[in-house]
Amino acid sequence: MNALSPPRIHESVPPDLSLWVLPTFLLEPIEGGGWRISDQNAAAADFAALAGIDLSRNRQDWLAETDAPGTKGDPLGEQTRVAVSTELTIGSRACRVHVMPWPSAPHLRLMQIVDLTTRRFAETVTRDVINIVNGSGRVLGQTADQIFAIIEGVEQGLRTTETSEIDNRNHVGSLVDNVKSISSLAQNIRAIAAQTNLLALNAAIEAARAGEAGRGFAVVADEVKGLSQRVQAATQSITELVAGIRDVSSGIASACHASMQSVESSHVLLEHSTANVMQMRRVSHVSSLRAAKSGHQLFVFRVQGDLERQQPTIKPEGLTTHHSCGLGEWYEANRLTSLGQMPSFRALEAPHARLHDLVREFASLLHGDDRRRALGLMQNIDRELAATLEAIDVLVRDIEAALA
Repeated sequence: MNALSPPRIHESVPPDLSLWVLPTFLLEPIEGGGWRISDQNAAAADFAALAGIDLSRNRQDWLAETDAPGTKGDPLGEQTRVAVSTELTIGSRACRVHVMPWPSAPHLRLMQIVDLTTRRFAETVTRDVINIVNGSGRVLGQTADQIFAIIEGVEQGLRTTETSEIDNRNHVGSLVDNVKSISSLAQNIRAIAAQTNLLALNAAIEAARAGEAGRGFAVVADEVKGLSQRVQAATQSITELVAGIRDVSSGIASACHASMQSVESSHVLLEHSTANVMQMRRVSHVSSLRAAKSGHQLFVFRVQGDLERQQPTIKPEGLTTHHSCGLGEWYEANRLTSLGQMPSFRALEAPHARLHDLVREFASLLHGDDRRRALGLMQNIDRELAATLEAIDVLVRDIEAALA
């Protein structure tokens, strides 16, 4: 049941105010002019407590101060035979007051109150929540981009380290091969030196047999023996040095292997971090888009609410465009990213732009006091709002699938 529509009653029966949802008063005229409350519903009592007004019969001075249309003068006058409404302040509350004569008792007035303070507070809170979600989404997106840039830098560093470690491992392998060759060569030299020493010994023996004639040969044999001994000592040093190089090479190879394992572990960690960043981006985009849905519903609700006011409060030039609203800023920021290549991303722009154009035209018509044409636009506005919200839903599903 519409809150402002009287319930079906039998003629000559006073209204049952409990059937109304809004704060509702039944007013009766006072002799000499003015009005007083003869009945009210529970919602009226709650409203009175919020507004700080007294509903007792001897404390209804606030009723005269409201100056509600149709509540002054002759109750049977022509101006009171139709429903009228206006915005005013009752107690501490900004309100819209609707006054209508009761069909079965024309001398009575039914006054219903729409608490605009509560509605405006709800609008403000909703708008603040939307702004917070939008801001959080932007911060989350920027943080994700910064983290992703850091990850890319670390990944590049790891690739460089990995390449260097592979080169080091290859060089160490070559060094080990060369050390093995040197060790084999040293063993051959030591064998030759041993044979040379044996030959020198045999030559010394033969020189001793030759006596005086072999003295010069004996000197040569001694020199050959000394040379052989020095060669053996040198090959021993080479062998020890090769053993040391082999140990160092083995340590370098182990360090390279450990470093490669660390690089591989870092790659795995970076993959997880990248997945988390993609999740952050997904949450950022989805949060911004869902906030945009609520924001545009509130946007249309606030502008269309001017239709109920005698004087429109929203100026057409103060309305955001499809570029300057939160959704528009998000859209432009992501136009050149991978999201901009999605068909659903491009499909959002047209209904979004038409919605803002229609709302601006609607506000302009209200300011020009052309309410008839403004009313004619409401169906178009509702259609473009539904198309915009549907386009956002499709884009959200695509983003969740792409960044899952």
